[in-house]
Amino acid sequence: MEIPAGPEIVKSEPEAWYEAALEIKANQGLAWKTLQRARSQGETRSRLEGLILLMGALAVEYLAIGLMVHRSPARLVEDPPKHRIRRLLGQCGIGLTTLQEDLLRAVEPVLGWQSRYNLAIPEDLKPAMEGLPAALVDVELSETEKSALDALFARVREEYSRALRQEQQ
Repeated sequence: MEIPAGPEIVKSEPEAWYEAALEIKANQGLAWKTLQRARSQGETRSRLEGLILLMGALAVEYLAIGLMVHRSPARLVEDPPKHRIRRLLGQCGIGLTTLQEDLLRAVEPVLGWQSRYNLAIPEDLKPAMEGLPAALVDVELSETEKSALDALFARVREEYSRALRQEQQ
């Protein structure tokens, strides 16, 4: 699902974002199980770690976009997300732990590039991203970090559900 820009985002349905987020999250779970199996067989590094981080961040972003489409679609037109997940979550009133903030800070530039081009970041752009992973394959994801992403997803999902319940009252 491509993120619509400008006025197109307000025409999108919050439920479509929600369903896409759940699908991404389910696939992240499958990738995590595969990674755990590889780790149990002695593998110490895997390209799946970056993919799991990417999917976790995208799932959170899609939930937050769905919430904003539901709450304040005009705000999304004025200030499209452009994979600035931390800012989007702030607009939704969702705070982050330090670990969640760090994970999203690391993935945002990579997400913006790789979700559009599906390529490693070119060498000439790397200096501008100093201190950040050059590509998702450079990421090492711990169980604590995965749990932090899961907790953030659950918090955004609960906020989305709360907004729907308020609408039905």
